[in-house]
Amino acid sequence: MRYFVLCILFCGFMFAEQATNSTIMVRCDDGSEYDFLSAPQDIKLGSMKGAINPNVDTVVFIHGFNNSYSGATSSYSNARNVMSKELGNVNYVGIYWPSNTLDFPTAIKRANKSGKYIMHIVSEINKQTGGKSRIHLVCHSLGARVVLNTLAENTARSIPWGNMCFLAAAVDKDAFFTFNGTNIVGRNNFIVYSENDLVLKYLYSRDQIAQLPGAEKFNALSYDEKVQYLENLPKRQLRSAFDRSLYTKLQGTRGVAMGLVGAFLGNSNELQNVENLDKSSIVPSHSYWSNSKILSYTAKKIKE
Repeated sequence: MRYFVLCILFCGFMFAEQATNSTIMVRCDDGSEYDFLSAPQDIKLGSMKGAINPNVDTVVFIHGFNNSYSGATSSYSNARNVMSKELGNVNYVGIYWPSNTLDFPTAIKRANKSGKYIMHIVSEINKQTGGKSRIHLVCHSLGARVVLNTLAENTARSIPWGNMCFLAAAVDKDAFFTFNGTNIVGRNNFIVYSENDLVLKYLYSRDQIAQLPGAEKFNALSYDEKVQYLENLPKRQLRSAFDRSLYTKLQGTRGVAMGLVGAFLGNSNELQNVENLDKSSIVPSHSYWSNSKILSYTAKKIKE
């Protein structure tokens, strides 16, 4: 009998550890990866029931443009493995929203629609913790627009938010004015960016690049192929006339995207609760989920 009780206690302890040290995945899509469920209330939240430890903080991961469910799951798993070394025993929730193989303008519309879906999930987390624990958001690329739409929801003001970490934020640098007041909803907003991010620069100059002389082959590439081309661009030493024109155009895009220069009021005054963090020295491209140094750094910012 004593052995049986010990087994129950041990298994319960192991379950609690597993629940808080594995990523709880929640989907906003209808299973196709291309569209939302009909309403936020249709989201299946069963994976969170009994898996959320109410006594610790929760970190919520939100991906960006052109992600599959399996790809997002893998990215979140890697992020959790790295960040848990710094954060210890916290809840990790990974959210999937439909962004797979969409053109960028359509993905922006989906990101704008996603706020109420994410808010529904966050409200459930808050319900399970009894409002006692902070909820931190970590987003990448177009996931920044998802977060801003979430923070703009009326019910967001009732959540005990922690810190917001925007990695390579694919939104305009004045986004905190477009989404008025969202910068003061959470404790702090950390904008992590890199001057080496040619992919983010491309997203804000793609129409002009499509018209460059010699762009025909580049235009015919898939999005993933374009990403690979852009990330390898400096390594090719700009051998062709198109590569040189492309690189010049990309460099001239600095100042458009929030992820490159941060969010400022006008040209000089920094916004309240917003800290711009240039990590060009450790971020060679637009890839953040696989960068252990940036993930460890993000975990440390969450703890502030």
